[in-house]
Amino acid sequence: MNFDKIASRVASQQEKSMKIAEKIVEAIKFDTRKEIQKYRQEHDITPGTKLQIRTPSEKKERNKERESRIAGRMVESYLTLSDADKRVLDAFTDGRAGESRVLSTDGKVLDGLWMGGKELAFRDAGGNITLGEGRPHVKSDEVILRALKKITPSRFFKG
Repeated sequence: MNFDKIASRVASQQEKSMKIAEKIVEAIKFDTRKEIQKYRQEHDITPGTKLQIRTPSEKKERNKERESRIAGRMVESYLTLSDADKRVLDAFTDGRAGESRVLSTDGKVLDGLWMGGKELAFRDAGGNITLGEGRPHVKSDEVILRALKKITPSRFFKG
């Protein structure tokens, strides 16, 4: 191919894309989907071209879906224990002090560092671990106590 053929092809593609862009700009002026469909039929625009104009109610629904997905991810990430949290649980079962972003212990009492997270579990002198009064209260308590139960020998866990 020579340079002239390549240049003419590029120019024709640019012209086509400019025409499509102009048609899209004209279509954005309309308010309803029926008008957009009518415009597409009149100007022979294929449905593959992006002409999605959402009504305000559709925008609200889409934003709600997006927010719920984000909130779901936040809850899932909050309910998973990090390596630091697991180290605090190990320290608690061994009777040592430890602290992470979510948990802390002095070796005798396991505390959650959130509102209502005090005294999740107790460790007595014999090494027996008992749950705090009325535990578990919330889902985060359940996740932490389930992990604690996994790493603690059953003869020491009095839950």
